[in-house]
Amino acid sequence: MFKLILFTVVVLVGIAAALPVKEKPLTNTLKLKWKSEIGRTTDRTRPVLSNGAIWIGSNGSHLMDYAIDYGNGIYQLNAKTGKVEKHFLHERIGDMDVNGILMVDDHFIAGSDNEELTCFDKSGKVRWRIPTGGDVEHRPVLVQSGDRKMVVFATENGQLSAVQPEDGKLIWNYFHPQYSGWKPGENRFVFKVNNQFYSGNYFFTEPTVADINKDGTDDLIYNSNYSDLMAFDGRTGKVLWKFLLYDNGIGNSLLGKNKPAISTIKNETICWLPLKKEDNSYVLVGLNPKGEVKFKKPLGNGLLYLSQNSPNGRIELDNATIDLNGEMKMVFSDKNEIVPYFGTTFLSYANGRVADNQVKMNGETCSIISFEFYQSGTDRTSLLVIRGQKTGIEYVHQILPAISEFIPVVQDVDADGKIDVLTGCFDGSLYCYSLGIDVKYLVKL
Repeated sequence: MFKLILFTVVVLVGIAAALPVKEKPLTNTLKLKWKSEIGRTTDRTRPVLSNGAIWIGSNGSHLMDYAIDYGNGIYQLNAKTGKVEKHFLHERIGDMDVNGILMVDDHFIAGSDNEELTCFDKSGKVRWRIPTGGDVEHRPVLVQSGDRKMVVFATENGQLSAVQPEDGKLIWNYFHPQYSGWKPGENRFVFKVNNQFYSGNYFFTEPTVADINKDGTDDLIYNSNYSDLMAFDGRTGKVLWKFLLYDNGIGNSLLGKNKPAISTIKNETICWLPLKKEDNSYVLVGLNPKGEVKFKKPLGNGLLYLSQNSPNGRIELDNATIDLNGEMKMVFSDKNEIVPYFGTTFLSYANGRVADNQVKMNGETCSIISFEFYQSGTDRTSLLVIRGQKTGIEYVHQILPAISEFIPVVQDVDADGKIDVLTGCFDGSLYCYSLGIDVKYLVKL
């Protein structure tokens, strides 16, 4: 018993020593540059910023369009002022909810809940339009195979396809074994009526992209149906491997709607999957390029929420950062620091969304994460956090006007030489905040 107590004390002391020195975060210090009413955004909303303009998809006034919604489609904004300059692809008939947009050369490609993929130019003019077998929920992916460009898109009910960006001509198709959507030659009208009430998760979230089989073409790893991982050859669309949790029996996936993170260890691409075991402990599993378990790292019992869009090479949690390279070190956050604005000593974070780019602050590289948070006696809302990757210190807290599931966009939005953050909220607005930091401290991934 004495040895057990002594061991526990040593462990707790070790954990306490590893925690960062707490520093009071700056709260609500970011300057709001502009606000633009564009309708609802989601965790799949991925805008394009180019030549002083922003193109962004919208879900309009509500996410499920059982009635006409004139607010959805695509908005073109002035990047300096947020002013709406164009609004298109918001036809009267059909569910024109749009999430992510892909820019290819001088044109754009986006899917919609109207079961179609559309290519348009900077004026909003449609170049081509093709039907799909279901709702396209995430941004299409550009895959380079030799000299050939391919645009890969997927539907929530299980279609995965590659097309030519110049004309939408099909290159390859894959259909999930449980796919029940439309295929060419079938009655399109009957399908669209039935699909209005369907919601699926087979290829709902944007995939992780990496050259797994080392053939010079990026491959795609999908978190399918929130429980399985499926890797596809980007050149042919063939399945490279499947990792089915129920078959492996090693725990329940914590990915949720998140795509898996990857890292390179000894020139080998490793795909990481956090799991919760039957004894309520957590483990981080690393899969090799064949989809076989190569690493198992225990994470204890303190893991809470995984953050969406964790960049390759690390995983962001609500209470820690895990470096996936080398020793896979876990750095705990100091998020329980007293925040005077709230008058409480504890913030409960959830559903973090991690920006693609990072910033240098106080001598370290920092992640920008949008968290939903809960606090006794207050309503749920969202918070922008700037958190050091080495120390776990949270340097900035910015309370957002409403709940957000938008993945923050971090870059010099209005070309004034300072770093900005774009974020969308459930109040139907897009907000542009200035970090007040010189653009030379922007870290692009």
